[in-house]
Amino acid sequence: MEALAKDCEFVNLRGVHPPLKDADKIKFVEEIQRSESDYKQLGEKYAKFFKK
Repeated sequence: MEALAKDCEFVNLRGVHPPLKDADKIKFVEEIQRSESDYKQLGEKYAKFFKK
C-alpha cells in the first residue's frame, strides 16, 4: 500500500497518503451496506429515470 501511495495513488489504509499537498485532510467515507430489499426499493424509485 505504501508503494502505491508513493506513486500518487489513494489507498484504503488509514494513515497512508500519497505525496500530494493536503492529502491527509481528505476524509474517508465508508461504503453503506445495503440489503437486497434496499436495492429493490431503490430500483423501483429510480426506474422511471432509467427505463425507456
